[in-house]
Amino acid sequence: MCSSDLQLLPGADEEMAARLEKNVQATGPVSRLVAAACTSEDILAALLDGFDVQIHEHRFFRFACDCSRERVREILLALGPGELEKLLAEQGWAEATCAFCNQVYRFGEGELVELIALSRRPEH
Repeated sequence: MCSSDLQLLPGADEEMAARLEKNVQATGPVSRLVAAACTSEDILAALLDGFDVQIHEHRFFRFACDCSRERVREILLALGPGELEKLLAEQGWAEATCAFCNQVYRFGEGELVELIALSRRPEH
């Protein structure tokens, strides 16, 4: 990380940026720390070494993807009848893979025909 990667807030100085850069380089990839069972407090302590840190609140967080078949269906509908007909003619099906959780959603020929009909309705 170089100083151009840090965006300093008002009141921060170059010395602070240099210290943060040094900490980031010394800490290494966060994924390695997580794999080593470091807590969030451990990671913060390493990244913010030399700074006065006060933790005011603890919150649980986790990765959770909110993709769903219905959301992908709405995206397909938004393509419009022309693109859906092209998919039907060229492939006979449509498939989408979520970029976050890798869930695969596949829509067969019958579903594409249904989506084409829906996309032609005035409310879509």
